[in-house]
Amino acid sequence: RWIVDDALAFVEREARRGRRYDGLVIDPPSFGRSGGARFRLRDDLERLLEAVAGVAAPGTFALVTAHTTGLEPSELAALVRASLGPAAAGRTESVALGVHAESGAELRLGWAIRLGGGPTA
Repeated sequence: RWIVDDALAFVEREARRGRRYDGLVIDPPSFGRSGGARFRLRDDLERLLEAVAGVAAPGTFALVTAHTTGLEPSELAALVRASLGPAAAGRTESVALGVHAESGAELRLGWAIRLGGGPTA
């Protein structure tokens, strides 16, 4: 099903309902507005991840992307591990996102962090 809702409000509501998810794909905007509330990745990502942890089933996997300039992969991975680590056993992997042209030009698009999905590496 397709859901159009504020992500934080949705996740908090699902946690109150006791729903749990085996996989989480989180692609927050760098900046956004919803229902009059503002979202800034640098300021609000930790709160979003903590809310998402409330719906993570034991052993869940998570994929978190961030397209904000200046956010280092180690910083993003630490936030993901701190919030979701207890629920998602396994390794943490950082992947650079980007587009590569045949000319050699590269457009950097941020980072993805994958957590869980197997034994610690």
